[in-house]
Amino acid sequence: MVLRVKDDGPGIPQDALARIFEPSFSTGRTSFSTGLGLPMVQAFVWEMGGSASIEAEPGGGTEMTLRFPLA
Repeated sequence: MVLRVKDDGPGIPQDALARIFEPSFSTGRTSFSTGLGLPMVQAFVWEMGGSASIEAEPGGGTEMTLRFPLA
């Protein structure tokens, strides 16, 4: 099963995209973001035998793809 979520926001810079699943890494305001959300999503998906990936272009939005094995 594949779940894709896409937005039309500002995208993610390529240097940040390479680190997006690192715990405590954040492109948001430090007072608002802990940088744990995406690493947690990735860990949950991995525990179920799936995978998580992100594609983004600055100014072109972001698309996250979660792949889950069929039961």
